[in-house]
Amino acid sequence: MINFLNNTKPNKKIFLNIILFVICGILLISVTKGMEGSPSVNEFTRNEWRDGGPFELSPERGRWGLTYAFTELGTYKFPIDLGRSITPDLAINSKKEFVSLFAPGVSVLAMPFYYIGKIFGHSQFGTFLMVALFALLNAYLIYLIAQKLGLSHTASWLSILTFLFATTALPYATSLYQHHITTFLILLSLFLLIRKTTYLHLFVLWFMLALSISIDNPNFFILFPVGIWTIIKTFNLFFNNELKKVTINIDFKKIIAITGVIIPIVLFGIYNNIANGSYKQLSGTLPSVKWITDEGKIINYFNEIQEDTTVEEKKALSFFATRNMINGVYTLVLSPDRGFLLYSPIVVFGFWGLFYVYRRNKAVGNYILSIVGVVFILYSMWGDPYGGWAFGPRYLIPAFALLSLASGFWIDKYGKKSIWVIFWLIIFLYSCSVNSLGALTSSMNPPRTEIIILTEATGKIEEFTYIRNYNWLKEKGVKSFVYNKNLSERVSPFTYWILVTSIIYIITLFFSARLLIKKKNDKGV
Repeated sequence: MINFLNNTKPNKKIFLNIILFVICGILLISVTKGMEGSPSVNEFTRNEWRDGGPFELSPERGRWGLTYAFTELGTYKFPIDLGRSITPDLAINSKKEFVSLFAPGVSVLAMPFYYIGKIFGHSQFGTFLMVALFALLNAYLIYLIAQKLGLSHTASWLSILTFLFATTALPYATSLYQHHITTFLILLSLFLLIRKTTYLHLFVLWFMLALSISIDNPNFFILFPVGIWTIIKTFNLFFNNELKKVTINIDFKKIIAITGVIIPIVLFGIYNNIANGSYKQLSGTLPSVKWITDEGKIINYFNEIQEDTTVEEKKALSFFATRNMINGVYTLVLSPDRGFLLYSPIVVFGFWGLFYVYRRNKAVGNYILSIVGVVFILYSMWGDPYGGWAFGPRYLIPAFALLSLASGFWIDKYGKKSIWVIFWLIIFLYSCSVNSLGALTSSMNPPRTEIIILTEATGKIEEFTYIRNYNWLKEKGVKSFVYNKNLSERVSPFTYWILVTSIIYIITLFFSARLLIKKKNDKGV
């Protein structure tokens, strides 16, 4: 047994990796939210698909609604019934058409998965599985990057398990959100940049940089460090600190790689022009619709009837303000409703691990620190650092991926010390239990700023931490497609949560055992 746990022969390592990635894929499928069937517009508006089902919040409804409009209606605009179901994340353009308030990239990428799901009679579940696939691809990229940077096989896998199952990456791998796709672009960029730079690599990097904006508009800022690094690689920039000058070695083939931006930018501009009225107008800057009355009147966020839709009411940069930073940092780090120290304290080891990343590879350390820094600063200035009604700090998922990778360096440093391994395992179990609970239940956790109003409206004390999810588990069960289709009559929701968490933890214990066994072998035991 000891020999197997500590065996690093390539063939056995490949076989073990395949088995583990298959298990991770099965776990992701087992927690993905869904219901049987392929809902039409009329079904989509019913409560069993909404609060009681997978379309519990407007971000899922808005992105799925656009996928539905593209595939079933062949249009970018929403009929009034579909638009009403998507509020309050609905926009209206100058032609008084209801359109998406979100960038179209996620909805477009989801179309093939919608079609495949529909073939099997479950278009919603098939669509949501796209995000689970990206989560699995992110896990694979973390492994490839970790191995490229010289991390041990064990530390690489513990980095994967940290990101995939012990952060809010898990709850948001079960639904139709943009975070895992953004994370994929960041990780793939890092993987390409640490390899030998070729024309094809640079072409893909420029393509992804342009594509990222259509996935989520703030990606322009989040991937800005990637853009700087890509420019340096494209123009062969070298910084000579001693001479205090910059040299450029022109390689026209690499410069041609910049053409990778053309297709995503052109297609994004065409969509903006058709749906939003101008090639440069982003969906999020359109007037928002809070509600549509039975008479078809539009109610705006001031609870007034909105008549004029010809004025651009919002500017993209107006969503960010430095005056928000103190509250934003508190919200993302310490607050009981969104703070990562409550939901994913395991990430702290990633901050610690950054010190050892710098020792191993300064350029990668700068890459990780710059993107993590941008994410924290950006969303601390965001007008809504809570992410609306949400589970934990969903905006930090890209940062969690890089910090999970950095935690592998901490593991390689301290993983041979039993006391540290035990401490890490305790924090992992807590983080994993919390996030698997969120994945299986609901993301309908209000920010603490709305609790007083909500409590007055419902006449009962409303929770706003993961305690709300535990109460949901006891009272309403889980939203997993696999559970509700196959296991609901044989296994209780609580047992299913324990089962999922236990499988994850057993895999983690397996790799932790490898750390301690290697320690004994190094001592000649």
